[in-house]
Amino acid sequence: MMRRKGQFGAILFIVIVVIVMIGGIIFLGRMVMGNNKPATTSTNKTSQNILIDLADKTSIQMSVRGPIVAREKHYQIETNISNNSRQLYIYQGYEKSKEIKKIELDNDKAAFRDFAIALDRAGLLSSTKGIARDAGACANGQLIDYRVVVGDKVKYETWTTSCGNAGNFNGQSSAVIDLILKQIPGARDEISKVQRSL
Repeated sequence: MMRRKGQFGAILFIVIVVIVMIGGIIFLGRMVMGNNKPATTSTNKTSQNILIDLADKTSIQMSVRGPIVAREKHYQIETNISNNSRQLYIYQGYEKSKEIKKIELDNDKAAFRDFAIALDRAGLLSSTKGIARDAGACANGQLIDYRVVVGDKVKYETWTTSCGNAGNFNGQSSAVIDLILKQIPGARDEISKVQRSL
């Protein structure tokens, strides 16, 4: 009987040691492999450098390709926000040959700074590396590109869709779109008018 208790205790001890070792290996594996999640880019320091430190030369752009339909029914939207201007352009067709609506407004540094900080908090610069842009993605919805441009150079570019299943953008897309469109009073109304008219 004593021998059985000793054997049971030894087996229990070995099982506990094995469980602890397996847990340790899994923990180390996750630490080394990063939980198998795709690598993302963005830190507060990086985004603030791009969005704040370079505000004099920085513009934040959003392009929207509408659903892939006949060219007469197709629309594209371009926005450009900088420290001295806010612009919205809506085009009919695939080659932006017909401008349907244009809104151009002034801006100032304080407004742009707060806008950039809000975009940073909404994850504008958060993306997954290695996912190439797919022009045909979300054919029945919208393909949305976000860009941070400094001078005439694109410093950061990411994309997503209204279908929710494609893109390398990891931020809060609805929050980013809302922040951008709120910079241009009447933008949502004008976009809705164009969508209804085509």
